[in-house]
Amino acid sequence: MNILVKNYGTDICTFRPETTWEKNSRDFYPQEDITALAFSPVLCAHISRAGRSVQQKFASRYFDTVGYGVFLYDEGLLNSGDPVSYAAASCIDHTSFIPLPTHDRTILGLTDRHFILKKGEEVLTDYSDGGIALIERAIACATAHSYIRTGDFLCIELAPVTHLCDRSDGTTHITATLADTPLLDFNIIM
Repeated sequence: MNILVKNYGTDICTFRPETTWEKNSRDFYPQEDITALAFSPVLCAHISRAGRSVQQKFASRYFDTVGYGVFLYDEGLLNSGDPVSYAAASCIDHTSFIPLPTHDRTILGLTDRHFILKKGEEVLTDYSDGGIALIERAIACATAHSYIRTGDFLCIELAPVTHLCDRSDGTTHITATLADTPLLDFNIIM
């Protein structure tokens, strides 16, 4: 199982290894050398059919369920400017918070579908835009250069990677809801 990532504002797709997947919303304890974390909210699609070079008009055949989550990054590595550092910042264990179960794709057509991500009481993301067309474009983009397999997740960053917390913050509480249904509830303990 791979986690393919369509990076925000680009047609570039990268990968996160399966070891980054945190599906149970457990508390996160960053390694000692991580001094600050950045985040990006994501829309995820579960890939139900293998393929490559999928045209956008056929992409809806390649996913079955959807969900929302958040990716964490080592901010110090991101700010170094070294291209290899981006890969290292993306590969930290348990930093891809994609909760299960995912939802039937029809949820994307609902008008009251708000994905709300919070840090304590501060709203970081209130997202209700996008839908199936956003995922179809991402599948076409990802499969132009990569092979997708059944069971993969394709995640679309919904906002630029932004500062979340640092060691001086101590414990940071993260929650997320979708249409008032809890999705995530965990602490980052630095």
